[in-house]
Amino acid sequence: MFNFTDVNTNDFSPLAPGLYKAFVEECIFKTTKAGTGEYLNVQFKLPDENRVVFGIFNLLNPNPKAVEIAMKDVTSMLIAMGYKQEDLAGIEKHMLLEMIDQKDVMLKLKIEKNEQYGEQNKIVGYYPVKAPKTPIIDDIPL
Repeated sequence: MFNFTDVNTNDFSPLAPGLYKAFVEECIFKTTKAGTGEYLNVQFKLPDENRVVFGIFNLLNPNPKAVEIAMKDVTSMLIAMGYKQEDLAGIEKHMLLEMIDQKDVMLKLKIEKNEQYGEQNKIVGYYPVKAPKTPIIDDIPL
């Protein structure tokens, strides 16, 4: 006999727009469907929500606009992860994977409607994970 009342089903509805703490759980280069380029596929884990969000970066593509957008997004992500832009020259694919794997970053998400999949989250910004602030001590007389 089976009891399915306590099973946690996966919820794939989009998260509310906002900032979310994440880390790179997996990153890999994949060939595009057309076979004319490669993209960086990054799986971000959002531990507080127990969810994942994907980033797709068309770094090697015949469409120069797609490459330009991907370069800007990856640069923003790397800077948010703590790298200095002046140190980001001459990065090979394997180096890029090593640089971002398991790194923390804050993701700004929005909801976007996709004809094939319906509403889904889209990453629209990358920010540094801030260290926790020291608690403020009230001015209570001792």
